[in-house]
Amino acid sequence: MSFDRQIDVGNSSVLIKQQLESDVNGVIWDSALVTIHYLSKNAHLVKGKKVLELGSGTGAVSIVCGMMGANAIATDLPARLDLINKNNLLNKDKMAGNVEVEGLDWNDGYRKMDSVDLLIAVDCVYYMESVDPLIKTIKGVKANKTLIAYEKRDIGEPMDAQERFMKQIGDQFILEEVSKDELDEFACDDIHLFFLSHPS
Repeated sequence: MSFDRQIDVGNSSVLIKQQLESDVNGVIWDSALVTIHYLSKNAHLVKGKKVLELGSGTGAVSIVCGMMGANAIATDLPARLDLINKNNLLNKDKMAGNVEVEGLDWNDGYRKMDSVDLLIAVDCVYYMESVDPLIKTIKGVKANKTLIAYEKRDIGEPMDAQERFMKQIGDQFILEEVSKDELDEFACDDIHLFFLSHPS
């Protein structure tokens, strides 16, 4: 079963197909909508830039980046790329930039040697086993800026995985949270966006 979601971006919109009968990657999570709103207000972060997204799910964030003029790379596990490819094709005529779709297993790490302007990871932490590979992948990417977004979970493994991720990230990077004032009507106590930077 699938259902479509239209997301307004400035004076345009993107159409994203979702899959109800899937794992966590088949729908657009609220944190992705907040990220899209933030990026649409801060187009300088993506316009004309090289953007790499980890755990792209539906591909919505990367597709919006491409629409805003980025050369974006949407990645997810190889078995989960069909939905991203469908959504990318569906919105191809709205692209001011470009979106490539690539398979990426965090256990393998991102192997390309060229750097990116912006690395994005939105709601990527649900399972304990993925925390260390995700952090390793984030550290392995040569990114000028890294934007992380997540919706705080309050039960079970997703909560434990988020806590472990945040503890380890906080030990290895400087975290700068995006102010709720910059998120306008999308601001929510449970959704957090922050930039990572390496300690000097």
